[in-house]
Amino acid sequence: MINKYHIIYVLNSISRLLKTALLTALTLFANGCAEYTTQTLRIDSQAPFISAPIISPVPNTATEQRLVAFPDGKVMVAWWENLPGTKGNLQISAWENDSWSPPITVSTMPNIVDAEFAPIGNDHLAAMWMASKPYQAGGEVQGIYTSTTDSSNNRWNTPLKVNQEKQTSGKTLPALAAFANGSLLTAWIDMPVTQPNSPGSPKEITHSEPASSLTVALISADNSQVKSMPAVKEFCGCCPPALAIHAEDGFLAYRGLLPVNIRDPAIMRIGQDRLNTPHIIHNDHWEFDGCPSSGPVVAVLQNTVAVAWTTLIHNRLIVRTAFSQDNSDHFAVPIDVELDNATGVSGIALESPQSALLVWTGIDTKGSAIKLARVYADGRIEHRTTVHRLTNDGTYKWPGPRMVKTNNGIIIGWNDEQSKKLGLVKVKLVE
Repeated sequence: MINKYHIIYVLNSISRLLKTALLTALTLFANGCAEYTTQTLRIDSQAPFISAPIISPVPNTATEQRLVAFPDGKVMVAWWENLPGTKGNLQISAWENDSWSPPITVSTMPNIVDAEFAPIGNDHLAAMWMASKPYQAGGEVQGIYTSTTDSSNNRWNTPLKVNQEKQTSGKTLPALAAFANGSLLTAWIDMPVTQPNSPGSPKEITHSEPASSLTVALISADNSQVKSMPAVKEFCGCCPPALAIHAEDGFLAYRGLLPVNIRDPAIMRIGQDRLNTPHIIHNDHWEFDGCPSSGPVVAVLQNTVAVAWTTLIHNRLIVRTAFSQDNSDHFAVPIDVELDNATGVSGIALESPQSALLVWTGIDTKGSAIKLARVYADGRIEHRTTVHRLTNDGTYKWPGPRMVKTNNGIIIGWNDEQSKKLGLVKVKLVE
């Protein structure tokens, strides 16, 4: 539901964005280009992928939905509701034999405001959620909880409270991934509550950004112990972070915040006992005194790490992706995938060390749309596809659609906040 703070914030951000675009153009004209080198766009003539809506078990009364895919291709969808006069209701359903299984309740905790899920191998599943409660000085603060289950018996373990801070704080934008041994890697944005507001509201985020921290926590495989640490202080406080894991390495992608409001993509490599020094993926030099509202997405396969993000280049919001072949130590020159009217990146999945499937959102004269393409490390872009489009001036609920890769396709979940509709789209992949 859009509140007045969100409307005011968006209008202010658009105004700042236009001002920034003008200043960027003038700076480039006067001083030349900084580090804007990218690979030349190479779009091969390929037919679009075939996409179609699929029946969803998620009711339109749900606050939001989340998708999760297991390594063997099994897919589940989770959602939560906070209906007046009822308990909280975080549920999950599995796609089996071309239909959805009866939903299983993960938690009945009230006031759930966000949730994430991650597979642990092919047989176990982890959940992470945030629940709000009133703050004594006014407004709300959030607690973070995790639980795990054996996917065969659908019995969820007693939730663990992850945040153990002495002074209660606001929290938003959680991320979750699981190591092969069953331990969990979590991240979220922690905000002081000197002047608390509604959870995740732009007013709260903007006010708290200078004092916020991007926090990482490692949770033991038995879901009983937490090792929590502030990982990053210089980051964009309203841009979602993203996590990916391969073997014993985790990768945290986020939008950095450097002096004079430079908001470029960054990445940190995380081991089970260490945090490595983060570094900028590419110096776009996007200066913006506002909130881009879109963080990077990340995927990993063997030693290859792929990251995609939005940035402002030559007065246009575009989508870029970059590949690293050495576990994120160095990234190749980024590939410009979408050159106009982008609004956010929804997800990325590596098919091989040399190719990735990228999903993003954009807007044109026909309205908001979800788009998909296969991107190669050498710069080729194939099978550009408009997967879904909203009508009647609808927009996708922030922070945007989600995607997961299955054995033979992709499933994308979307939420049209204006029309109060949620849906799923399946995309069949071709070589």
